[in-house]
Amino acid sequence: SDPAALERFEALRTAGATRMGIAKTGRAPAIAFVAPPADHVTSSGKQVAAGEIDLLARALSMGKLHHAMMGTASVAIAAAAAVPGTLVNLAAGGGARNAVRFG
Repeated sequence: SDPAALERFEALRTAGATRMGIAKTGRAPAIAFVAPPADHVTSSGKQVAAGEIDLLARALSMGKLHHAMMGTASVAIAAAAAVPGTLVNLAAGGGARNAVRFG
């Protein structure tokens, strides 16, 4: 609900697409946030304990924080979590992994 923040995220997304050379294709990267696991309540009201997940993740879709994890974002986040040393991998606890559970 913060138009200024959403405008900044859109500027980052556009800059990322330009730097990756995909801006002219009409496709642009999504913005996602990741953090180490923490207790939280889902949008449906379910309580989730930090020990039940490996990673917190939230993505923007069509200019808004999405209430669920989109398929394309989940694949990208899972792939990044599997690569030791990436920011996503470090947020998930680091090291080699074959799976990741999002919260």
